[in-house]
Amino acid sequence: MGCNYLSGVVIPNSTTHIGEKSLGYNFVNSVNANEKFVIVGHSGSNAEEYAINNRMIFIPLYTETIRPKSKFENYGLSYGVVNNAAVVIDCDKEAIEVDIDAFISKDEKEYPVRRILEFAFSNCNYLISVNIPDSIMEIGRKAFYNCGNLSNISIPKYVVNIESNVFSRCSSLENIDVFEKNFYFASENGILYDIEKKRLIKYPEGRKEKEHIIKDGV
Repeated sequence: MGCNYLSGVVIPNSTTHIGEKSLGYNFVNSVNANEKFVIVGHSGSNAEEYAINNRMIFIPLYTETIRPKSKFENYGLSYGVVNNAAVVIDCDKEAIEVDIDAFISKDEKEYPVRRILEFAFSNCNYLISVNIPDSIMEIGRKAFYNCGNLSNISIPKYVVNIESNVFSRCSSLENIDVFEKNFYFASENGILYDIEKKRLIKYPEGRKEKEHIIKDGV
């Protein structure tokens, strides 16, 4: 109660009960639902039920990688739909600049793009820039593996999971920036850390420094 500036919350799958007004409001019978409030959790969880009952935005997390049964193309990118959300499957290997869509329309229905699947941009050797929208929550394993000309990339504010070796063999990558309001990751001088900066996740391979001093506590 009283968290007037709170705009979102991540609820773990272990949560078994969410009490009435525990997040400050209850919109079940209200016409003034807080449609800008975001709850992140697992599909089918109590978090999702709470969001639906209170007319809040619910963003599902993936507990495992599920590949779509079919895919469709849009401006050089292939998308699929899993659990009522769209995922990026792969990219045209000759693409140079890519803008990932925040929403994709399929069969007259609009889906938010939530995840970049594993290997989605791997071996895109001509790729120099990728615009990742705020809708993206997860970046899969080796998603940008061996993108030799990619020099900079920005992690948006709602990304909560970056899997292993996402930027491996990106030999030109000099900076990984993170939106300052991201609750899970941080960037310092273009180097990717967890939010507490106790774990160095990725030192960009294209940096020209001859040495880098890792701070105490990392």
